Amino acid sequence: MTATATLAEYVRHAELFGSECVYETAEVDLSGTELIQLDRELTRIDTERRRRFGKVPQRKRMSLERKRQTVVWLTNEGLPATRIAEQLGLSVRRVEELRQDARRIAAESSEPAKNVKLGE
Repeated sequence: MTATATLAEYVRHAELFGSECVYETAEVDLSGTELIQLDRELTRIDTERRRRFGKVPQRKRMSLERKRQTVVWLTNEGLPATRIAEQLGLSVRRVEELRQDARRIAAESSEPAKNVKLGE
């Protein structure tokens, strides 16, 4: 990879060689939004590899903060709660709780939170 790899380069690397350690490496080069997109792509790649080759090494579970950021990003992209829940393997109720947490955190912070629109 180049000194600062792009989202597309990380996705391509995962497609060719597997997703192990790709996210952790990308944290240095990519922005928060790009990391969320990368996570979704890695999940897709892992699912396809699992279908083709059987068992594939599992990546680390998402932290609470990462889940919250992903829910906010997908909500801002226009996805309904049911679709977000399906993509993240969560219940619709949990997606709504994460949305509420994001609103609360944005309201409590002294400066506006990035990407927290959610003003439904």
